[in-house]
Amino acid sequence: MIRRFSVAPSAGTRKKSVAIAVLAMCTALLAAADASAQRWGRPSVPRLGACFYENVNFGGRYFCSELGQSEAQVGPDANDTISSIRIFGDAEVVVFKDKNYEGSSRVFTSSVSDLRSVGFNDLVTSYRIGRRGQYGGRFGSGQFGAGPEGGSFGRPQITRSQAQAMVREGYRSILGRDADPSGLQSWTQRVLDNGWTQRELNRELMTTDEYREKHRR
Repeated sequence: MIRRFSVAPSAGTRKKSVAIAVLAMCTALLAAADASAQRWGRPSVPRLGACFYENVNFGGRYFCSELGQSEAQVGPDANDTISSIRIFGDAEVVVFKDKNYEGSSRVFTSSVSDLRSVGFNDLVTSYRIGRRGQYGGRFGSGQFGAGPEGGSFGRPQITRSQAQAMVREGYRSILGRDADPSGLQSWTQRVLDNGWTQRELNRELMTTDEYREKHRR
């Protein structure tokens, strides 16, 4: 009879295997993060969306995003280095000075060849791309005047903290109570996504079941 013996791996072998697994996981995570970050290059332009250029007049390297995409913080090599934006199709771009869609902002409904003309050269850190009119603009000559390529600019977008203040005020004046954490979060995001004014937000709050229940005769 042939007896078979199994040999348990040593402690050193087990530690080495764990270290290799952890290293592989970290490498995969870094690769995924690197792949999602916007980087300068010369990619194909989208049918609907926008491209961001490092030089004025759409010169130098660039990166592009399609309609519906956003970046809470552009890649480190592109942060605060964007000098012109080209918009394709029925798209609209709102850019922010700070990450996570915070800080001062500008809305563009058509291409702008020189961001110096609106005081936003080398300041873009985050952005959103939506369909024209999505971010609350009703654009004529706009608060910032006509753009270098005939485009027009809407009013600056509010920050998240300003949207939160609007929601808190709406809850107190319309619903008669302080906003709960989940309501504050969801309504703040709706204000940012739709570009609502305080009046528009209050009107939406008046359509809620809570408001109807409080005012049922």
